[in-house]
Order: sequence, then structure tokens, then C-alpha cells
Amino acid sequence: MDQPSFFGTLTDFSFSSFVTTRFIKILYALLWIVALLNGVTAFLLASAWGWNGGTMTGTMTTMAGIALGVVAGFVVFLFNLIFGRILLEILVVVFRIAENTQRMADRA
Repeated sequence: MDQPSFFGTLTDFSFSSFVTTRFIKILYALLWIVALLNGVTAFLLASAWGWNGGTMTGTMTTMAGIALGVVAGFVVFLFNLIFGRILLEILVVVFRIAENTQRMADRA
């Protein structure tokens, strides 16, 4: 069975074809961008601690803040990426189950 066009899928009010599986790559690319922005934000917030707070003074405070920022930024980026990937995979699995179930129903 041929898949309808993109606009045909958008105007399908019976929801017999899915648009989500066509956009999963774009959603994953957006996920990377959001995870990267979150990681950079975490880096900036954690490294700002080294400039404004802490008990050390001068260069040591700045270096500790930057080190904390790198670790925090990487952890936040990795957590966002892993968690988002898992959610997207669950989404794809649900849609594939629906598509395969429809094929089985069509054969019966």
C-alpha cells in the first residue's frame, strides 16, 4: 500500500496514516540542539559560581568554577540527550506497533 503524500497525511481526518514517523529525524535534530543549549546553560550557571561564590580566591576560584561548569554542562547535555532519545524511541515503537497491527488486521 502506497503511503499518502505529506499534505495528504496532514489532511487525513481519520488518522489512518501517521506524520510523526516522518518527522522523527527532525525531532531528534531539535533534541540535540535543545540538549546542547541546556548543557551550555548549565556550564554558564555552574561556572558563574566560581566567579561569584565559593571560599577560594582569585584564579583557583575561576578554575574551580570552570571545571564545575564543564562537568555540569556535560552531565546535563548527556542526560537530556539520553532521556530525549528514550522518549523518541518509545514514540517510534508505539507508532510501529500501530502500523504493524493495522497490517495484520488488513490481512485477516
